[in-house]
Amino acid sequence: MITKNFNQNVLERSPVPPAFESPAQNEAVRQGEWVFLPVRGLELKTESILWDQPLRPEETDSPQVDFLYRNVGSRRFVCDEYPYGLSEPVFNRLIRDVPEQGDFRWQSFSVNPRVYVKGRVRREEFRTLVLTRWHRAETYGERFSSIMATVV
Repeated sequence: MITKNFNQNVLERSPVPPAFESPAQNEAVRQGEWVFLPVRGLELKTESILWDQPLRPEETDSPQVDFLYRNVGSRRFVCDEYPYGLSEPVFNRLIRDVPEQGDFRWQSFSVNPRVYVKGRVRREEFRTLVLTRWHRAETYGERFSSIMATVV
C-alpha cells in the first residue's frame, strides 16, 4: 500500500535542475494550451491519486504528469424533451414517479469535471514544469483572459 508520506518523499527526492524551477506557490502558470491554477486545502485519498499519467488519455501528445487526480464532476441527463438536462437526483425521481419517461432517448454527460496535478509536467515541445503543490489543470480559453496577465 502506498502512503501519503511515500508520495511526498518521492516528489521531494526528485532532483530538480535549476532550468526547471517551479513557479511561485500562489501563481497560475501556463504550458501551451494548459493553465495550472494553484489549489489550497485539497484533501485527496492516496489510493485515488494516479502516477505518471497523461492529462488527456485520448491524446498522444498530452502532457505527462507525476501525480494526477480526476474528479468526474456531476452527471446530467439530457433528451429532446429536457434539452437543458436534469441532475441525477431529479432524473431518478422523475423516472421513479413517471416511469414512461424512461423511454425517452436520454444521454448522460459530466458537468464540471476537474483534473488536479502535482509534480513534474512534461511535454516534448515545452520546458518541464515542477508543481510542488496541487494545481487544477484547465485548458486555456476565453474564460481565462482576465487572469492571464498574472500567468508566468
